[in-house]
Amino acid sequence: MGITFGKREMIVGLLAAGALAGTGGIAAAAPAENVPELRISSAGYALEYTVVNGNGDGFSSVVEPNSTRERQAEGFTTVRFSVNGKVVNAYGPLEAGRTLVCNAGGTAAAPTVKCAFA
Repeated sequence: MGITFGKREMIVGLLAAGALAGTGGIAAAAPAENVPELRISSAGYALEYTVVNGNGDGFSSVVEPNSTRERQAEGFTTVRFSVNGKVVNAYGPLEAGRTLVCNAGGTAAAPTVKCAFA
């Protein structure tokens, strides 16, 4: 005796499988607990930032003028800011479960970045 599926059972099975896969994707995208976070707001110029770990390894990115970027910083200890390749300042250590809010000010010729934990 073979197993047969009707159209209704096949559709219900596919929907259930899709729902499980979708739920797993959503769960995987949820923010991790006790991870440092960054909220960086630029001024009227592009603001470069680099996050590094204790070994000095990390990555760099740019926040476009007059915009905000939020990022989890799991595994990273320090954030460094620069404009046109010149270092403005750096903040660390980043704290697990806390958000470091950084706001740029001044001009590209005389940039400032102030940070505080929220």
